[in-house]
Amino acid sequence: MWFGPDVFRTLGVPVLAGRDFADSDNVNSPHVGIINEEFAKRFLPGLNSVGHTTGPDDGKYTMTIVGVVKDHKYRSIDEEADSMGVV
Repeated sequence: MWFGPDVFRTLGVPVLAGRDFADSDNVNSPHVGIINEEFAKRFLPGLNSVGHTTGPDDGKYTMTIVGVVKDHKYRSIDEEADSMGVV
Protein backbone atom coordinates (compact mmCIF):
# COMPACT_ATOMS: atom_id res chain seq x y z
CA MET A 1 0.00 0.00 0.00
CA TRP A 2 1.25 3.47 -0.80
CA PHE A 3 0.30 6.62 1.05
CA GLY A 4 0.66 10.11 -0.32
CA PRO A 5 2.65 12.96 1.17
CA ASP A 6 1.50 14.36 4.51
CA VAL A 7 -1.04 11.56 5.06
CA PHE A 8 -0.73 11.75 8.85
CA ARG A 9 -0.98 15.55 8.90
CA THR A 10 -4.11 15.22 6.76
CA LEU A 11 -5.56 12.69 9.23
CA GLY A 12 -4.67 14.94 12.18
CA VAL A 13 -2.21 12.41 13.64
CA PRO A 14 0.88 14.10 15.10
CA VAL A 15 4.31 12.98 13.91
CA LEU A 16 6.33 12.63 17.13
CA ALA A 17 9.72 11.88 15.60
CA GLY A 18 11.11 12.00 12.10
CA ARG A 19 8.77 12.91 9.26
CA ASP A 20 5.59 12.12 7.37
CA PHE A 21 5.65 10.55 3.90
CA ALA A 22 6.95 12.83 1.12
CA ASP A 23 6.71 13.06 -2.66
CA SER A 24 10.20 11.60 -2.83
CA ASP A 25 8.94 8.34 -1.25
CA ASN A 26 7.94 6.45 -4.38
CA VAL A 27 8.40 3.12 -6.14
CA ASN A 28 11.84 4.19 -7.37
CA SER A 29 13.18 5.20 -3.96
CA PRO A 30 14.32 3.08 -1.01
CA HIS A 31 11.42 1.60 0.98
CA VAL A 32 10.43 3.66 4.01
CA GLY A 33 7.84 3.21 6.71
CA ILE A 34 6.23 5.01 9.59
CA ILE A 35 5.37 3.32 12.88
CA ASN A 36 3.28 4.31 15.87
CA GLU A 37 4.36 4.76 19.50
CA GLU A 38 3.15 1.30 20.54
CA PHE A 39 5.18 -0.39 17.77
CA ALA A 40 8.29 1.51 18.87
CA LYS A 41 7.77 0.58 22.54
CA ARG A 42 7.01 -3.07 21.80
CA PHE A 43 9.59 -3.91 19.14
CA LEU A 44 12.32 -1.26 19.50
CA PRO A 45 12.39 -0.46 23.24
CA GLY A 46 14.99 2.09 24.24
CA LEU A 47 16.12 2.68 20.67
CA ASN A 48 15.81 5.70 18.41
CA SER A 49 13.37 4.20 15.90
CA VAL A 50 13.97 6.79 13.18
CA GLY A 51 16.68 5.51 10.86
CA HIS A 52 16.27 1.92 12.06
CA THR A 53 16.23 -0.55 9.16
CA THR A 54 14.08 -3.64 9.42
CA GLY A 55 13.11 -6.55 7.23
CA PRO A 56 13.52 -10.29 6.75
CA ASP A 57 16.89 -11.94 7.31
CA ASP A 58 17.30 -12.69 3.61
CA GLY A 59 17.52 -8.93 2.89
CA LYS A 60 15.14 -9.09 -0.07
CA TYR A 61 12.91 -6.41 1.38
CA THR A 62 14.13 -3.85 3.85
CA MET A 63 12.46 -0.74 5.12
CA THR A 64 13.91 2.27 6.88
CA ILE A 65 11.72 3.86 9.54
CA VAL A 66 11.43 7.57 8.79
CA GLY A 67 8.79 8.56 11.33
CA VAL A 68 6.94 7.73 14.52
CA VAL A 69 3.34 8.89 14.93
CA LYS A 70 1.15 9.21 17.99
CA ASP A 71 -1.04 6.19 18.77
CA HIS A 72 -4.55 6.77 17.48
CA LYS A 73 -7.78 4.93 16.77
CA TYR A 74 -7.74 2.83 13.60
CA ARG A 75 -11.09 1.07 13.46
CA SER A 76 -13.31 2.12 16.37
CA ILE A 77 -13.44 4.76 19.10
CA ASP A 78 -13.24 2.22 21.95
CA GLU A 79 -10.27 0.15 20.77
CA GLU A 80 -6.97 -0.09 22.62
CA ALA A 81 -3.71 1.09 21.05
CA ASP A 82 -2.13 -1.57 18.88
CA SER A 83 1.29 -1.66 17.23
CA MET A 84 1.01 -0.43 13.64
CA GLY A 85 3.34 0.43 10.83
CA VAL A 86 2.68 1.60 7.29
CA VAL A 87 4.90 1.29 4.30
